[in-house]
Amino acid sequence: MGLALGDRRKTMRLAVLGVLGSTVGGIVALLTAFGFFAPILALSGSEDYGVRGVMGVLGGAMVGASLGLAFEDWRRILAFTVAGAAGFGAGVIVGVFSVRGIFGEGYLVGTSGTIILYAVTGILGGASLGAALGHLEKRRLAERRGSRVR
Repeated sequence: MGLALGDRRKTMRLAVLGVLGSTVGGIVALLTAFGFFAPILALSGSEDYGVRGVMGVLGGAMVGASLGLAFEDWRRILAFTVAGAAGFGAGVIVGVFSVRGIFGEGYLVGTSGTIILYAVTGILGGASLGAALGHLEKRRLAERRGSRVR
C-alpha cells in the first residue's frame, strides 16, 4: 500500500505496522475465536465457518487498524479497521467454502488446504484494504481541490 502512495516513509511505517498487526492480530484472533467462540454451540457445529469467520474478522480488524496508524488520522484508522474486518472475514468464509466445496471436507485439514485458504483470505482482505486506501486517497485529493465557484 505504501508503494502505491509513492512515499518511502509511509512504506516503511506500513511494512512495520503490517507485520506487528498481523502477528498480534493473528494471536488475538486465534485465542479469542477458539477460547470464547468455539464453546458456543451454534458456532461449534460449523467450526470451519463460524470460528474461522470470527478469526478473519478479528485478525482483519487488527491488521487494518495497525495499517491505519501509519496515517495518524482516526478516520483512516476506522476505515481500515472496518475494511480489514470485512475483507478478511469474507475471505475466510469464501476460502473455507471454496476449499471444502472443491476438494472435500478433509482437504481443509492438510497443508495444501491451509495454503489455499490463506491465499484466498489474503487476496480478499488485501483487496478490501487496497480499495479502502484508493477511496480515501481519492477523497483526500477531492477535498484538496476544494469547490470551484464561479
